Amino acid sequence: MNNEDLYKNLIAQSEIKETLSIIHTLLSDSIKNRVKNTAPLCRLCLQQLNISLACRHAKLCILFSGGIDCTILALLANQNVPVNEPIELINVAFESVKGQNISEKLWDVPYRITSLVSVNELKQLCPERHWNLLEVNVTRSRIKHLIYPLDTVLDESLGCAFWFASHCFQSTARVALNGSGADELFVGYTRYRNSFKRCLGNDLDHQLAVQNELEVDWQRISARNLARDDRVIADNGKTARSPFIEENFVKFIRSLEVYQKCCFGFPEGVGDKLLLRLYGYQIGLRDVVYLRKRAIQFGSRIANKKQNATHQSDYL
Repeated sequence: MNNEDLYKNLIAQSEIKETLSIIHTLLSDSIKNRVKNTAPLCRLCLQQLNISLACRHAKLCILFSGGIDCTILALLANQNVPVNEPIELINVAFESVKGQNISEKLWDVPYRITSLVSVNELKQLCPERHWNLLEVNVTRSRIKHLIYPLDTVLDESLGCAFWFASHCFQSTARVALNGSGADELFVGYTRYRNSFKRCLGNDLDHQLAVQNELEVDWQRISARNLARDDRVIADNGKTARSPFIEENFVKFIRSLEVYQKCCFGFPEGVGDKLLLRLYGYQIGLRDVVYLRKRAIQFGSRIANKKQNATHQSDYL
């Protein structure tokens, strides 16, 4: 059975179908509330101080890796933005750092490649929308005062990625949607799969091992996604909004068991974040639902996989 037939068969099951319906309602409402309540003027028109000006520039941007999380956000946001306004998709790529292979084309980082695949799919699904993909190519920088009190390699990598994405000089948007929380809710990180594999117990023990990892990460959401990332994005005059961390949505997803959200018996790009991938497939996405998850620091190539994410950063 190929992946497409697998997804179709899973979606046809009544329990999964009902769960996906609830996800659609909650996530659509979350995005609607965060998109509809957007300032009527973009950054450029606001500077002209003419409130009567009919602004047709982009007022909304999405921090866009091309992965399943942000592509779903883009597709649902499309329903709540006037059709004559563009939506910005901001994709950031960093120059290579010491120890990385620089034989590849300078900015052909994984996130840049996936963003091109995903934006083409968005154009096919929503041809009436002007999807403005903004490619941000940057060198490393120090923003320690915004990341403080966090100081690890991981904090520096993620903070820089979000700061440069929101700093894009071509962007006119004042609101930035991001996919924060999706991996912690839908079991997206590789370490969850590793926890599952390391466990030597029965099925229940495997589920508990993954749940414990999820809980550790969830307890850090307030310090990372809701603090560090918010400060970094706000420094560039944009308001960060995270639809996946909406209270009702979080309550429902966290009420589900691990086995209802993922299946590590399937390969990467299929079984991880399986429930979210099924939802993406249900609303029309195809190519992006099979893309492997890449952490921001590696997808944008700001960090080296040989670095220990928990070590203190040399830049902070």
